[in-house]
Amino acid sequence: MKYLLFYLLFPVILFSQWKYRTTGQDKMSVAYAEILSDTENDFKFLLWNNKNSLVPDDKYGGVDFMIDSDYFKEDEKYEISFLIDTSRVVKLDKYKVIDGYLIMKSFINENGEKKDIYDILNKIKNSLGCVITIINDSNKLELFSNSTDSSEAIDYVLDKPQL
Repeated sequence: MKYLLFYLLFPVILFSQWKYRTTGQDKMSVAYAEILSDTENDFKFLLWNNKNSLVPDDKYGGVDFMIDSDYFKEDEKYEISFLIDTSRVVKLDKYKVIDGYLIMKSFINENGEKKDIYDILNKIKNSLGCVITIINDSNKLELFSNSTDSSEAIDYVLDKPQL
């Protein structure tokens, strides 16, 4: 029985770990993690720190936290929530879709309190994983991301100076 459980969980552990690197051309620090989905679309968390943010914001400087997928269209509205470990659900409050990137800017918890991307990143770093629910007019998707190595990858991006 133990071996069966191992073989069932091994692909999840192997393919959904957070990774990080510095890009060659513009020296931008990037962290990324696959998000598991049972759809034909690929989903990935992306976090980067670059002076050329996709959505410039004085609060975050050049830090962008997003979900990358061809699933996202600029003219569609999405309701997105995160269940991180067994904590309460956090809903995405403000976002912008640009070229398949759903760029997350602020969140709201069940008590109506605003949370920023740093709050969510800290929860992800200290968790085993999170379930992401995406609802639009035509679909409801349930996705999962493992938080293995997320602390090291997220800290790598946030601690790097912008170049």
